[in-house]
Amino acid sequence: MRILFITVLLFFLAITSVYAQDGSDSNDQSNEIMPEIILKPELHFPQMAVKAGLHVDIFVEVFIGIDGKPYRTEIVKREPEFVYLFDNEVRKWAMQIRFSPALKDDEPVESEIIVPVKFKLENFQSPKIKEEPKPVYPSEAIEMGMDGWVALAVLVNPQGLPEGTINIVSRYPIYSDIFDDAAIEVAKHTTFIPAFTNGLSSYGWIFMKVKFNIRNK
Repeated sequence: MRILFITVLLFFLAITSVYAQDGSDSNDQSNEIMPEIILKPELHFPQMAVKAGLHVDIFVEVFIGIDGKPYRTEIVKREPEFVYLFDNEVRKWAMQIRFSPALKDDEPVESEIIVPVKFKLENFQSPKIKEEPKPVYPSEAIEMGMDGWVALAVLVNPQGLPEGTINIVSRYPIYSDIFDDAAIEVAKHTTFIPAFTNGLSSYGWIFMKVKFNIRNK
């Protein structure tokens, strides 16, 4: 059975910004004390993501009040960028963290910190793209001079070939499906290095982004 590993690394000195309540700035940082975690709940990810063998890195910014309690969160980065499946659980988890408040001149102040969260499975290696064909640029998009991209979730079988439904998870422009069919055709004809579980090839999901650049059509 796969074992879930969650690694949370806090980079306090490099990425924490602390602001005094009165909004004043000071060049002297010697009297500032960064917040520290005093309570961290267990982080749970959707079971669907575990079964799919997804590997995702998320960076969540946590805004901390003078009482050490988070009052706001913001996802500032994710990799792959269009995998939103983990966002809600990460934000709920971050809101439950308790900190010792940041101090400036011995007074509690509000602060911000970015928390990286790495989600991966033990003994599982995600599929990788081996050979991806060039997309056929839709004629209607050429007529309009339109660029765009489509992000797809593809189930790869142990032979390294796409299998089953190919799902569109995001696109740009978000209001237009003009590139959808062409992107799906690319995914259908892409070959992959399959996923590996305990050293054996297996099924696994991969997220791929098919780009359409009119200069390179």
